[in-house]
Amino acid sequence: GGVGISKGTFTMSGGTIENNVATGDDYSRDSGYGGGVCIYATENSMFNMSGGIIKNNRATYGGGVFVSWTQ
Repeated sequence: GGVGISKGTFTMSGGTIENNVATGDDYSRDSGYGGGVCIYATENSMFNMSGGIIKNNRATYGGGVFVSWTQ
């Protein structure tokens, strides 16, 4: 997809994330999740959005934003 986050912070206060595609199968952690933004949330991951647009993204799971909590 557009942005992938794992053990970090992504802050979006403007701009556009659009027309991204994330495809794949259920066997690959990095495929098919989060067309716009994909967050593999751990205790050290954060996504802050106070402005901007996420649109027209496609994925098997979570076209705009996909969040997966892991411990």
